[in-house]
Amino acid sequence: MSRAQVSKHYARIISQWPVDRLRPEVTFQNLLRKRIEAAPPVADFSRNLAAEKPVDAPRVDVARETKQINALYSLLENRYSKEYPTTPGLLKPASIPDHYTNLAREIEETPDRSWFGNLVKRMKGMQPSSASTSPSPATPPPRHIKDSDAEEAFTSFYLRKVTTELAEDLDKLRSAQDFIEKSIPMLVDALKQGRSCFTKDERVSIGRSAVESEV
Repeated sequence: MSRAQVSKHYARIISQWPVDRLRPEVTFQNLLRKRIEAAPPVADFSRNLAAEKPVDAPRVDVARETKQINALYSLLENRYSKEYPTTPGLLKPASIPDHYTNLAREIEETPDRSWFGNLVKRMKGMQPSSASTSPSPATPPPRHIKDSDAEEAFTSFYLRKVTTELAEDLDKLRSAQDFIEKSIPMLVDALKQGRSCFTKDERVSIGRSAVESEV
């Protein structure tokens, strides 16, 4: 296989390789392009040989490149997953059957999700034990928390999260010349509008988690 053929194979692999939407600035395609760019064109070899003082052209290990190209094609064509298919039990573990399905959907949705969407997603994924930061020696009996109290706790917890995420922007807003004391209630009301992204059951569940973590 000549160097020209090697470059053509790399170009074909680059055109068909899946794009990493999570980290588009760090892609495998860029790595392969650098390998192609680093290799001098075939015309340079003849020009160097014809020069009065020939310059040694970089040697290309074609055998090694051929092995790497075959390895890339094996991944691109999913040869191993076809030869060794995963069992349904592996993809749907008994403890969390939807784990890999949810993971694939999360990877697909994350690049298009706003920072607020990520915040809502994290809060919705909270479990009653995830809000606790300091373990207690003895687990206290569960408290009965009214739905109204839980929703109030959720609102406080939600506002703390949002203001933490927007701390820098809120500081700039407060330092603006047209920001007055009457602007604060309007700002709080605007931030509270995000509560509508949560169902009542979600607000109550997260609110109860927040209350229990403070015990």
